[in-house]
Parts: sequence; structure tokens; C-alpha cells
Amino acid sequence: MNKFILIAILSIIAVFAVSANPHKPADSEMDLESEFANDSETELGLDTGAEPGSEEPTPDTGAEETTPDAGAEPGAEESTPDTGAEPGSEEPTPDAGAEETGATGFEADCLKAHNPFRTMLGIEPLTYSEELAATAKKWANTLAGRNGLGHSKGRNRIGENLAMGTKNAYDTARLISLWTNEKKYFRNKKWPNVSTTGNWKDVAHYSQIVWANTKEVGCAVTENNKNKFIVCHYKPAGNWVGDLAY
Repeated sequence: MNKFILIAILSIIAVFAVSANPHKPADSEMDLESEFANDSETELGLDTGAEPGSEEPTPDTGAEETTPDAGAEPGAEESTPDTGAEPGSEEPTPDAGAEETGATGFEADCLKAHNPFRTMLGIEPLTYSEELAATAKKWANTLAGRNGLGHSKGRNRIGENLAMGTKNAYDTARLISLWTNEKKYFRNKKWPNVSTTGNWKDVAHYSQIVWANTKEVGCAVTENNKNKFIVCHYKPAGNWVGDLAY
């Protein structure tokens, strides 16, 4: 009988110990006060007639072999990355090299965030396409509903850049700057040997922006109660295996 009484007493003590020390719940949601950004790589075009992004390059694609810096950590910046710009050239300002397009408001913001990076390289500036903006808007609404990034399908060789950031923390220019900031890792060699990091995904947004054969862009921004999303569509698509950006 004493044995059973002892077991009962120990059980009661254990219950009180657990009640006094409850488990801390795991974090299941992002702190909405924090500021974050995320982007999703542009897709890799192929010269096989397949949809851009349908597969990644393999050793038999004919592209040059990637030769990243030995021992360099992914994303590490080299001291003198090959950006294609003249030595000593400065980063473009929002209006630097932008030609008059007649665009206003959101359209102008998109072109000002794109075209200086083309004009500083002597590449024809992009024109704005309402048709591309319409398809971008449709997909941006889908991403906002999902609250996550992912590429659309069946675009018939239309390029696509995506990004998201905390609502009210990212405007159009700042979202697009997530892509143009990749310039520091870019080198103008045949795809996919285009990044000083050894990974083409680290520069794929920027290379789509400066792809010389791309002529038009159309963008859309939308948001949900947490995040803001931007989608830009490009025609014709860039980032084709074995080709130079410019």
C-alpha cells in the first residue's frame, strides 16, 4: 500500500512541475513588424524550342564551363567583378541614361528602374507593354493569393522576374532593385557561365533586365495583408543557353 501511495505522490509532483514550466509554442508566423524580401530566379531559356525554364543546363548544352573562384563562398563578391561597364563607371541613378518614353506613374517607375542599367551598357532601352503588364497582373494576383513565389507556365517565351517584400516596406523601385543589385556578380559570358559566384541563379534577374534582344517589359504590383509582390514580364525572353546577354 505504501508503494502505491508513493507512486501517486510522485505523479502529482510531476503534473505540477509540467504546469509550472509549460512548453514555449513554436513560431509559426513571421513577425509582421520585421522587414524582409525574397526573390525567385528568372528561368533559363533554351535554344531547343522548349519553354524558358523547362530544364537547367547540362554539360552537353554547349555552354562554356563554369569556373567559379576556388574557395569562394556562394554570393561572395569579387574585388573587380566583370559587369561589362567601363572601368570606374558609377552605378546608374534612377534617371541616368533613361530616354524620354512619355510614360507616367507606375509605368515610368518601372522603366526608370530598368533602363539605366541598359543605357549605361549602350543597349536599347525597353519600352512598356500593356499586354505584358496584363499577364503580369494576373500572375501577381495569384502569388498574393498564395502568399509565395513561383513561376507561371505557358508564357510562350515570355521572360519573368518575381520578387516579394514586406507590405509597406517595399515600393516598386526597391523591389526591382532586388534584381538589379545582382549586377555586382554578373559577367557577360555565354549562358550559364554568367556569375562570379558560379551559380547563374545569382544573376538571372539582372541578366534578363540587360538582355539585348529583349525589347519590351510590363509589370504589376499587388499585395495581401502581409506582403507585396511584383511580377515583370519580358518579350522576347532572355537568358538563353549559349548566348551572350549583349
